[in-house]
Amino acid sequence: EMSYSVLPSFAKDSFPYLSSNVVVFQRCGNKTQTEYIRRIAELKKQRNFRMIYDVDDAMFFDAVPKYHPTKSEPEMYAEENYTRELMNLCDEMTVSTPYLKEYYLKETEQKNITVVPNKIPYFWAGHFYSPENVVRNYRKHKKRPRIIYAGSPGHIDLSAGESRGKDDFESVCEMIEKTHKEFKWIFVAACPLRFKKYIQSGDMEYYPWQPVGALPKLISTLEGNMMIAPLADNIYNRGKSNIKLLEASAHGLPIACQDLTPYEEAPIRFTGGDDLLEKIRETLASEEVYVKESLKGREIVDKHWLENENNIAMYKELYHFPYGDARRKNLH
Repeated sequence: EMSYSVLPSFAKDSFPYLSSNVVVFQRCGNKTQTEYIRRIAELKKQRNFRMIYDVDDAMFFDAVPKYHPTKSEPEMYAEENYTRELMNLCDEMTVSTPYLKEYYLKETEQKNITVVPNKIPYFWAGHFYSPENVVRNYRKHKKRPRIIYAGSPGHIDLSAGESRGKDDFESVCEMIEKTHKEFKWIFVAACPLRFKKYIQSGDMEYYPWQPVGALPKLISTLEGNMMIAPLADNIYNRGKSNIKLLEASAHGLPIACQDLTPYEEAPIRFTGGDDLLEKIRETLASEEVYVKESLKGREIVDKHWLENENNIAMYKELYHFPYGDARRKNLH
């Protein structure tokens, strides 16, 4: 065993790593993080642990759409070189989708890239589903169904001036505006600026960003009947996972998802505003249809709980066995 007292001075800050088999770095890429991880890489030579870089987005400047708030941050482009360095410095990368694997195989020198799909923890969102409440809320709000969007501001152009590009709501905003009396539109964490007047008048509802641990509880209190997940067709969004499908299905809420790669598994998919409206009306047309769609989502989310044996096994294999090890049975 190496004596702690004789370690290089930087390693004293890294003492927790001395007994580690693998160290995971998630979405690192600024100057300070890079300097620190370079030092961890030096320590690795002595301790022989593995280093994994984890990311679930297409992070590079050209892939991030113009409307995303980080696009206007001056350091973003400068930090791309740091990000690439760290990805290549690690023994392996993990990404959340096959699309991202292909993206980073092309964009980096890293060839050891493993897909670890995003799963939803039951301990986080599994305790709010009630089939009785799903039906009760359907009946209660049948005259004006409540439609929820809960998502990051990164999907919406929030610039005060001219639009920086077509955002994820560009194809559905007009339909939402036209149906603001037919449906009660509810926005959590982000809302297109053009709807501000409807929020102020009470025709629509808005709830501020919540810490991730509080989100499922908030959604459970909103008495929603459906959710939506619009996405513009671009590199950044094609790399997304189906997490919005899983979040909605955890509550038993049918969700209409953009017909793009991330939502190939979604039972309800749409291509634009008119199509979305048709899918919403079809889903809410009768209690029988509505309950069937709710149960379809539940069947999907039940396969994707993090705690399911095959799902948690992916992480066990990732942390116990190096890239290419034949003992990795659930990873690709």
